[in-house]
Amino acid sequence: MDFTHEATECLQYVREIIQKYGPRYAGSEACRNSAVEIQGRLAPFCDRTSIEPFSFHSGAFMGFMRVLAVGYAGFSLCAVLGGHWLVPAMVMYAVCMVSGWGEFVLYREIFDPLYKKATGYNVMGEIDPGAEVRRQIIIAGHHDSARVFNFLVRFQKWYSVRIIFGLLYSGITGLLVFIWGIAFLAGQPDPWYAGYLRYAVLFNFIIAIQFYFFMGRDAVPGAGDNLIATAIAWRLATIFGTAKKSGSPLLQSTRLVFLSTDAEEHGLRGSRAYVKAHRRELLGTPTCVLTIDSLYSLRELKCLTSEINGFVKTSDSLARECWGIAEELGYHLGVVPMTFGGGATDAAEFARIGVEATCILGLSTNLFREGLVYHTMNDTVEAIEPAIVEAVLGIIYEFILRKDSAE
Repeated sequence: MDFTHEATECLQYVREIIQKYGPRYAGSEACRNSAVEIQGRLAPFCDRTSIEPFSFHSGAFMGFMRVLAVGYAGFSLCAVLGGHWLVPAMVMYAVCMVSGWGEFVLYREIFDPLYKKATGYNVMGEIDPGAEVRRQIIIAGHHDSARVFNFLVRFQKWYSVRIIFGLLYSGITGLLVFIWGIAFLAGQPDPWYAGYLRYAVLFNFIIAIQFYFFMGRDAVPGAGDNLIATAIAWRLATIFGTAKKSGSPLLQSTRLVFLSTDAEEHGLRGSRAYVKAHRRELLGTPTCVLTIDSLYSLRELKCLTSEINGFVKTSDSLARECWGIAEELGYHLGVVPMTFGGGATDAAEFARIGVEATCILGLSTNLFREGLVYHTMNDTVEAIEPAIVEAVLGIIYEFILRKDSAE
């Protein structure tokens, strides 16, 4: 089946939503209004649609960057003073480590209650098969958009290096200060490196401050990350829903769920809320999940075998199935783990409870990267190659049909 026309319709869908609602920061009226429209576009083709509101704490996830900036800068100044000032330095270092590792590395809700509450809208559409349900397939993306990442606006090639070097330098110097503080509290002499460390933490102060300005105030258009995924889910719903309503259902035993989550850019809060609300049916019915995220370039097409900075294993078998289908259709699809520092996608929350899930991705995951548009104001429809949209539509369409025909 040729999906050229369908890919064009998906891109037009994205264009229309952005023109109508603009950037869609989770918790904003624009984001909720876009969710209502997404439901309205799914409704004619699905047996059921719904909007599921949920609460989350706005800004808590990426707030760790400012916690690190203030905390690392603070412990640097305290370390220069030494003596009793080492005690608050130790406390600040501990807070930074809990915040950074808890919120970003492991995607846990550590300091969320300290941030204001907001409401997000998850959108869901379902199409039942022509006979008894034996399995369900969830096709998921997210419709919220991120705030601009200033580190991606200037010196983009060094984006990963700035973050990794900065966090490593601050983490190591902080650990040395912590050990120094333990020696002070135990009444032991200063470690041999204490004199040198006073100079090292001065440089750390400069490194730490930059993290305060990591993220800007404005939200980005979010075309490739990730409204295009919602558009693909909608277009697949039209294909399968129209066939069913015409009396010729394409599926006999597979329920399709088209899910567009909110607050993915806030640490997967939307998919977490969905998984919590639907845990029983997710585990009670054989389920597999294909999430779609950040589609830009066909040459960067890949499936993930791990999530949450590589700490959560996702379904290798699903990724391999997608790879096989892609090869048959003439596309190259890489099968790779999530790199450390790469974050996570909504597939992670399903994998955490033991549901088979993977994510189809379409951007570079290399350490040194240029030309990235996600999380910048250049994340517009023009940045998305129509060929990757066509490829993903074809891969998922074939995946669904083959799952339904398998016994």
